Amino acid sequence: MPKKKTPRKIGNFLRKPKPARRSTTFPCPNTGDPLTVHEIVVRMQFDSDFAEFISRLLCASYSDEKAKACLASYYKPTDDELTALCIPEANRKKMRMGCTVPDDNLLIAVPARYFSQPGT
Repeated sequence: MPKKKTPRKIGNFLRKPKPARRSTTFPCPNTGDPLTVHEIVVRMQFDSDFAEFISRLLCASYSDEKAKACLASYYKPTDDELTALCIPEANRKKMRMGCTVPDDNLLIAVPARYFSQPGT
């Protein structure tokens, strides 16, 4: 007697699902709250895909308004953090201006580049 075959639709339904792979895309704008300096550096340290994403956003933010807006949705340093880094208040106010590329983005440029490299 020939072996009974399971229809393809049912066979696919009964298969064990494959484990979901980590997504390498991040929404723009960010759907969550912006991250502080500490939070974004820690996340980049443990997620090289995120570090590469932020690194590319940083590079693009100097000439692309969409990249600048996306970066702003992911990153917002607190006044306490900027004070702890000895950044003068006058400079902090300038960093918050929306009409120019915020200089405070440079605070995360080094860790973004470093943690996005393979083997770090």
